[in-house]
Amino acid sequence: MARCKNADGVELYNEIEFYAKVNSKDSQDKRSSRSITCFVRKWKEKVAWPRLTKEDIKLLKKVSTKRPPPAMDDLDDDSDSADDATSN
Repeated sequence: MARCKNADGVELYNEIEFYAKVNSKDSQDKRSSRSITCFVRKWKEKVAWPRLTKEDIKLLKKVSTKRPPPAMDDLDDDSDSADDATSN
């Protein structure tokens, strides 16, 4: 489950049930002001999954039914790319 708060302090969450068991000790996540990037290590690494989730549905369609999409009115803000350039 991924949890975070928006600019108004409202807690948002998303839960994904993966197709099979994952190695949580070897999985990682990186959070920024705009996104969450996840690296998920499968428990059985040499076994291919037919899809990421247990359910045979499109993930974005499932997420969009829970809440309306975020108002992405700040996408023109270049503050994230400026911060990345100065930190390298």
